[in-house]
Amino acid sequence: MYFSGTSIILDVACAMWNASVRDPEEISHKIWCAENENEKLISDIIRLPLKLTFPSLPIKQFDPKDYKYNNIINNDNIIENFYEDNGDFLADSGPYDDNLEIVNYNSPLGIISSQSISTYPNIPIETPEGEPQRYIKQGEPICDRFSFCLLPQRQILVIADGCNWGDKPKTAAIKASNTFLNYLYEHQHEVNNTHYAARLISRAFALAHNKILENAEAIWMVGTTTLLGGLVVELDEPEEAIDKNTNEKYLKEWSYIYGSVGDCKLYLYSPRYQTFHDMSATNRMYSDSATDCGGRLGPTGKNGDECAPDLRNFRIDYFTCEKDDILILVTDGVHDNLEPMHLGLTPEEIYPYLTKFKSILCASSSSSVSSSSPNIGSNSNENNNCISDWKELDPISRSNCQIEFGELLLQRLLLDDQTYSEDNLETLYRADKESLENRKNIELTPEFITKKLIEHCVLVNTSATNWMCSNTGKKLPQDYQLYPGKMDHTTCISFKVGSCQPPSTYSTNNNNNNNSDNDDNNNDIQI
Repeated sequence: MYFSGTSIILDVACAMWNASVRDPEEISHKIWCAENENEKLISDIIRLPLKLTFPSLPIKQFDPKDYKYNNIINNDNIIENFYEDNGDFLADSGPYDDNLEIVNYNSPLGIISSQSISTYPNIPIETPEGEPQRYIKQGEPICDRFSFCLLPQRQILVIADGCNWGDKPKTAAIKASNTFLNYLYEHQHEVNNTHYAARLISRAFALAHNKILENAEAIWMVGTTTLLGGLVVELDEPEEAIDKNTNEKYLKEWSYIYGSVGDCKLYLYSPRYQTFHDMSATNRMYSDSATDCGGRLGPTGKNGDECAPDLRNFRIDYFTCEKDDILILVTDGVHDNLEPMHLGLTPEEIYPYLTKFKSILCASSSSSVSSSSPNIGSNSNENNNCISDWKELDPISRSNCQIEFGELLLQRLLLDDQTYSEDNLETLYRADKESLENRKNIELTPEFITKKLIEHCVLVNTSATNWMCSNTGKKLPQDYQLYPGKMDHTTCISFKVGSCQPPSTYSTNNNNNNNSDNDDNNNDIQI
């Protein structure tokens, strides 16, 4: 058994929940009884009891007899792309084909869209005389993976990023994400509260890690992967909230309960407020660079055990949301290209756009300046005392500033339909009053979000990819002002929250036409 770093000391407030929280041993026993014989053999990799920061909330139940259940993983550990004959659910994963530049899936209902690409350049290779020049995509195959299963009242969303290049991380990502999804699919009908779902997710991580190691002839032949995934569920007792603009009450009827290890990110878009929130903000908080993903499944050699995963930043969490909110799951190939440092921006340059963490960038803590709008900055001398180099910030402060800027950039890219160009940086980052007014008429869709974010990543990396194509075999200079962006395997899933009633047919579309405001709760709760 492996353990997830330093144990967190429970807050005294935990005792307040004892009367309402079900016995953790009882939950674990129920899950164990429901597992098949092979699943019972897999040891937990997370220290028990789990320490959760959210209460046990009842989840709407349904009779599993109402739906047809088959194993959605075939003998090659690939998720089958199909609807059940009775139209109850849709399951899919991707990318299918390494030769596809773009793999794009869009639901006929407009409720989900996912896309995987590589932003690495096409490098010319030796070609026989007289034949057209041949190219190879650097970094092949794509090692990202997305998987989803949409049932009428519950949905499973998973994203993984195989660490490094080659077949080993690709295989690790496929095995982990497919196993994670299939375990939740087989057992999701048992879930009756958020704590049961959390324990189920911890088991899914254990099985995913074990699957990566399964049948390995040698540890060095096995890859590692990050993973973020969980369950979208309808709450039996919706959370009541107050609209900040109208003071009217409204209900948050849905919740996403998820687990994460590594640096995949999860954003929540709220149409009510037209805001984006990084719900996984802490996963990069203690990393010194983009090369440290913070944790991985697969053999990492942690704690002297060559088979142990790296669970430094592992977490299980949840948040409530409204119908038609949009969940956006991305690999670091997307969110690294939303960070100001990778866009070649200095702390001084982003200072006018920040509000929450503006004071962090001041040389003197007394220099904090407020702004009436998070998107509208100023060219005044208010940033004279601002630090000039990201290296002057500790990792947590740097992360906080980059997260806030990334959320604001999402507003500009998606709500204002701005496009990245080295010639329009001033207008890209600064919203005028007309843009803010036009947002009132904007209705974002999962397809638009996914396509726009993938397009942004391609555009940001254009200078770097062009340089590498012209300088074959040379190392790209690390100058983000001349060569902004971070080339990578790049994946996004966008999903609109709400009941899924899928149609009787489903189409897979790609460029080759192949068929193929959560309140903080500091109470730690054990289950």
